[in-house]
Amino acid sequence: MAATSYASEAYSACQLMFNECSSLTSITVHITSWNDDYWSMNDWVDGVAAAGTFYCPSVLDTTIFDNSHVPSNWTVVNI
Repeated sequence: MAATSYASEAYSACQLMFNECSSLTSITVHITSWNDDYWSMNDWVDGVAAAGTFYCPSVLDTTIFDNSHVPSNWTVVNI
């Protein structure tokens, strides 16, 4: 994904994107905000591997570990 943020029109674009992708251990994003107002990333990493690496810009808030942000127990690496 080359987008740096999500518009309201993309409301459900990423919802459940990687749902139950239990072999997924690496994700790279280039977004700079989660845009939680529109739930555009709701449960997007639900069911991914229990551990992995999340690559993202340093400006992205990576303090939230859950199914709608950074996967729980994953390592964050700034790019």
